[in-house]
Amino acid sequence: MPETSHRIPALDGYPLAARLLVPDGTPKAVVQLNGGTAILKEFYGSFARFLVENGYAVCLWDYRGTGESAPSSLRDFPARMLDWGTLDMPAVLDFLDETFPNLPKLAFGHSAGGQQVGFMPNLDKLSGLVCFATSSGYWGFMPTDYRLKTHLFFHGVVPVGNALLGYTAARRLGIMEDVPKGVAREWRAWCSRPDYFFDPKFFGKTVPTGRFDALPFPVKVFWATDDPISNARSVPAFWRHVRSLHSLDVEALSPAEFGLKSIGHFGLFRKTARETLWPKALAALETMRLARPVLHEPDP
Repeated sequence: MPETSHRIPALDGYPLAARLLVPDGTPKAVVQLNGGTAILKEFYGSFARFLVENGYAVCLWDYRGTGESAPSSLRDFPARMLDWGTLDMPAVLDFLDETFPNLPKLAFGHSAGGQQVGFMPNLDKLSGLVCFATSSGYWGFMPTDYRLKTHLFFHGVVPVGNALLGYTAARRLGIMEDVPKGVAREWRAWCSRPDYFFDPKFFGKTVPTGRFDALPFPVKVFWATDDPISNARSVPAFWRHVRSLHSLDVEALSPAEFGLKSIGHFGLFRKTARETLWPKALAALETMRLARPVLHEPDP
């Protein structure tokens, strides 16, 4: 399967590193895979190639300040988490629309990669959105042990790294990839509120309202019952703020149901899920690709 590297200019011109995977022949549709916070695009490679084997073109890419989209030094690199949804995601979609103008475009969001789609000014170009582990990031919804780890990260690792190094140095601690200090600060602020960035402190003030109240495409959300982050409290806390003009379906995935030891926050993308969870994700994309949604006004 052909794979090509690209530099996509974000809406403000910042270069984003991307990898485009294309099947032989004409693709059925194009999938923009928006990764989770500080997760390299390479993590999604096996899942992306599975989609390509099934006829989809897939774009893997890194947000500004992460992976191959990071500058040579992150010290004092100016970036907010909001930039990912308002400047980076829409630029990738524009690139895919220009490259494949006659094909349906679908978004697949992991965690934060599904949260910010509603900020995209060009989301009318999308035919559907599939999410995994997308929820409010409020630490109060997490189990006690994970909540303590989250507090240690946000109130220890973040301020110390930002003060000493000018960025949040998480890689050397084995937590996640390093991120710009502005990204970590904004993420910490959002995670301090049950409604995340929908909280009145942020929504319509420090973040735009976007089009979360009227997404013009169907949405399918998967979450795992053993996920300490996206769980039975945090998933509805996020999606109660979102409306689709077509449909919005949320489905819980139990590891036991699929003969898996665990799924957690990342398991859908691991090779161990190839025979179990990957077909479910593929079926959701297929449904959206083939659907001809009849738009209706959201419920008041």
